[in-house]
Amino acid sequence: MTERYAEFQIEVWGNTLLIKVIGPTGTAELEWLREQIATKYLPLLSPHWAILGDARQWELYTPEAKEMIADFTAWAEAQGMTFNLVLAPENSLKLAAAQELNMGDVIQHHYVFSMEEAIKWLTSKGVWGEQKQSD
Repeated sequence: MTERYAEFQIEVWGNTLLIKVIGPTGTAELEWLREQIATKYLPLLSPHWAILGDARQWELYTPEAKEMIADFTAWAEAQGMTFNLVLAPENSLKLAAAQELNMGDVIQHHYVFSMEEAIKWLTSKGVWGEQKQSD
């Protein structure tokens, strides 16, 4: 496998995957993440699940990763993902990059600037709950 440059911390809260990304993401990181979600986390989720991507320490993505992100989004929709919430610094390049990646026909995309705001939004959608797993 290709060397990965980003680190991921993944937790399951209710019907939400909290994914903290530290570092840059490329194709190797996205392949690894999809495999982890499919084998380890998807069995813990029911349809209409969410991803909360904590992008505060994310160092953006490589150009070749953009197509793979589109493929991941289509796959996630087919697996029942309904919400994509991004936690990023306000008025940042990270926020603009995340907004550029809004893809999918079913997934609702939303952006927040604090964890408290994220939990409130996810709770209002019925997908935030008790912690089920942490790595």
